Amino acid sequence: LTGLALGIHYDQCPQVLYRLKNGILSSPKANPRFWWLVVGNDDALFQSCSHSHILAGIMEITNVILEQRPKATVVLNSVFPADTHHTMDWKYSEVQTGSNYWSTVIAPLNDGLKCFAASHYDGRVKFFDASPLFLADEDDDDSEDDCIGCVNHQYFDAH
Repeated sequence: LTGLALGIHYDQCPQVLYRLKNGILSSPKANPRFWWLVVGNDDALFQSCSHSHILAGIMEITNVILEQRPKATVVLNSVFPADTHHTMDWKYSEVQTGSNYWSTVIAPLNDGLKCFAASHYDGRVKFFDASPLFLADEDDDDSEDDCIGCVNHQYFDAH
Protein backbone atom coordinates (compact mmCIF):
# COMPACT_ATOMS: atom_id res chain seq x y z
CA LEU A 1 0.00 0.00 0.00
CA THR A 2 1.65 3.26 -1.11
CA GLY A 3 -1.23 5.67 -0.66
CA LEU A 4 -4.42 6.01 1.34
CA ALA A 5 -7.23 8.47 0.68
CA LEU A 6 -9.24 9.23 3.82
CA GLY A 7 -12.80 10.42 3.73
CA ILE A 8 -16.21 9.09 2.99
CA HIS A 9 -19.00 11.16 1.49
CA TYR A 10 -20.40 13.45 4.23
CA ASP A 11 -17.38 12.88 6.45
CA GLN A 12 -16.39 15.63 8.79
CA CYS A 13 -13.22 16.00 10.84
CA PRO A 14 -14.62 14.20 13.94
CA GLN A 15 -15.59 11.11 11.93
CA VAL A 16 -12.17 10.84 10.27
CA LEU A 17 -10.43 11.34 13.62
CA TYR A 18 -12.63 8.69 15.26
CA ARG A 19 -11.85 6.11 12.57
CA LEU A 20 -8.14 6.86 12.80
CA LYS A 21 -8.05 6.44 16.56
CA ASN A 22 -10.43 3.46 16.67
CA GLY A 23 -9.44 1.26 13.81
CA ILE A 24 -7.40 2.47 10.88
CA LEU A 25 -4.16 3.17 12.74
CA SER A 26 -4.43 -0.01 14.79
CA SER A 27 -3.96 -2.10 11.66
CA PRO A 28 -0.32 -2.71 10.73
CA LYS A 29 -1.43 -2.94 7.08
CA ALA A 30 -2.51 0.69 7.18
CA ASN A 31 0.99 1.97 6.67
CA PRO A 32 1.02 3.81 3.35
CA ARG A 33 3.76 6.20 2.42
CA PHE A 34 1.18 8.91 1.63
CA TRP A 35 -2.03 9.82 3.45
CA TRP A 36 -4.24 12.14 1.37
CA LEU A 37 -6.82 14.13 3.36
CA VAL A 38 -9.88 15.57 1.65
CA VAL A 39 -12.02 16.79 4.52
CA GLY A 40 -13.51 20.05 5.80
CA ASN A 41 -16.15 21.07 3.29
CA ASP A 42 -18.98 19.23 5.01
CA ASP A 43 -17.87 20.65 8.37
CA ALA A 44 -18.47 24.11 6.91
CA LEU A 45 -21.59 23.38 4.87
CA PHE A 46 -23.59 21.20 7.22
CA GLN A 47 -22.33 22.22 10.67
CA SER A 48 -21.49 25.89 9.99
CA CYS A 49 -18.05 25.41 11.53
CA SER A 50 -15.66 28.32 11.30
CA HIS A 51 -12.45 28.04 9.31
CA SER A 52 -10.42 28.05 12.52
CA HIS A 53 -12.35 25.09 13.96
CA ILE A 54 -12.04 23.11 10.74
CA LEU A 55 -8.34 23.95 10.56
CA ALA A 56 -7.89 22.73 14.15
CA GLY A 57 -9.65 19.47 13.24
CA ILE A 58 -7.47 18.88 10.18
CA MET A 59 -4.36 19.72 12.18
CA GLU A 60 -5.39 17.16 14.82
CA ILE A 61 -5.98 14.50 12.15
CA THR A 62 -2.54 15.23 10.71
CA ASN A 63 -0.88 15.09 14.12
CA VAL A 64 -2.50 11.74 14.95
CA ILE A 65 -1.35 10.22 11.66
CA LEU A 66 2.22 11.49 11.98
CA GLU A 67 2.54 10.44 15.62
CA GLN A 68 1.55 6.88 14.70
CA ARG A 69 3.24 6.80 11.28
CA PRO A 70 6.39 8.94 11.59
CA LYS A 71 7.71 7.99 8.14
CA ALA A 72 4.49 8.93 6.37
CA THR A 73 3.72 12.05 4.36
CA VAL A 74 0.31 13.69 4.76
CA VAL A 75 -1.11 15.58 1.80
CA LEU A 76 -3.71 18.18 2.74
CA ASN A 77 -6.06 18.70 -0.17
CA SER A 78 -7.53 22.19 -0.33
CA VAL A 79 -11.18 22.42 0.57
CA PHE A 80 -13.23 22.74 -2.59
CA PRO A 81 -15.42 25.69 -3.43
CA ALA A 82 -19.12 24.85 -3.44
CA ASP A 83 -22.29 26.35 -4.82
CA THR A 84 -24.07 26.96 -1.54
CA HIS A 85 -27.14 28.44 -3.20
CA HIS A 86 -28.16 25.24 -5.01
CA THR A 87 -26.86 22.47 -2.76
CA MET A 88 -29.52 20.25 -1.28
CA ASP A 89 -29.18 16.84 0.30
CA TRP A 90 -31.58 14.08 1.22
CA LYS A 91 -29.89 13.61 4.60
CA TYR A 92 -29.81 17.28 5.60
CA SER A 93 -32.11 20.20 5.15
CA GLU A 94 -30.88 23.13 3.11
CA VAL A 95 -27.18 23.68 3.75
CA GLN A 96 -25.87 26.79 5.41
CA THR A 97 -25.69 29.42 2.70
CA GLY A 98 -24.15 32.78 2.37
CA SER A 99 -22.59 34.96 -0.26
CA ASN A 100 -19.36 35.17 1.74
CA TYR A 101 -18.84 31.41 2.03
CA TRP A 102 -15.67 31.43 -0.09
CA SER A 103 -14.11 34.55 1.45
CA THR A 104 -15.03 33.88 5.09
CA VAL A 105 -14.59 30.12 5.35
CA ILE A 106 -12.94 28.31 2.45
CA ALA A 107 -10.24 30.78 1.35
CA PRO A 108 -8.99 31.42 4.93
CA LEU A 109 -9.10 27.67 5.65
CA ASN A 110 -7.05 26.88 2.54
CA ASP A 111 -4.58 29.63 3.46
CA GLY A 112 -4.24 28.09 6.92
CA LEU A 113 -3.72 24.60 5.48
CA LYS A 114 -1.04 25.94 3.15
CA CYS A 115 0.72 27.67 6.03
CA PHE A 116 0.47 24.62 8.28
CA ALA A 117 2.01 22.43 5.59
CA ALA A 118 4.77 24.92 4.87
CA SER A 119 5.84 25.34 8.47
CA HIS A 120 5.57 21.91 10.09
CA TYR A 121 6.98 18.40 10.12
CA ASP A 122 10.14 18.84 8.11
CA GLY A 123 8.35 18.42 4.81
CA ARG A 124 6.12 15.53 5.92
CA VAL A 125 3.00 17.63 5.36
CA LYS A 126 2.21 18.84 1.85
CA PHE A 127 -0.55 21.08 0.57
CA PHE A 128 -2.31 20.42 -2.71
CA ASP A 129 -4.25 23.45 -3.92
CA ALA A 130 -7.09 22.28 -6.12
CA SER A 131 -8.80 25.70 -6.11
CA PRO A 132 -7.43 26.80 -9.50
CA LEU A 133 -9.16 23.79 -11.02
CA PHE A 134 -12.53 25.15 -9.84
CA LEU A 135 -12.12 28.93 -9.87
CA ALA A 136 -11.66 31.17 -12.89
CA ASP A 137 -9.95 34.06 -11.09
CA GLU A 138 -7.46 32.92 -8.49
CA ASP A 139 -4.77 34.99 -6.77
CA ASP A 140 -1.33 33.97 -7.96
CA ASP A 141 0.31 34.86 -4.65
CA ASP A 142 2.26 31.69 -3.91
CA SER A 143 4.57 33.35 -1.43
CA GLU A 144 5.21 31.30 1.70
CA ASP A 145 6.73 34.32 3.46
CA ASP A 146 3.36 35.19 4.99
CA CYS A 147 2.98 31.68 6.40
CA ILE A 148 5.40 31.95 9.30
CA GLY A 149 3.27 31.65 12.40
CA CYS A 150 0.00 32.34 10.62
CA VAL A 151 -1.67 29.08 11.64
CA ASN A 152 -1.23 29.75 15.34
CA HIS A 153 -2.18 33.39 14.89
CA GLN A 154 -5.42 32.54 13.04
CA TYR A 155 -6.32 29.76 15.45
CA PHE A 156 -5.78 31.70 18.65
CA ASP A 157 -7.39 34.90 17.37
CA ALA A 158 -10.59 32.94 16.76
CA HIS A 159 -10.79 31.57 20.32
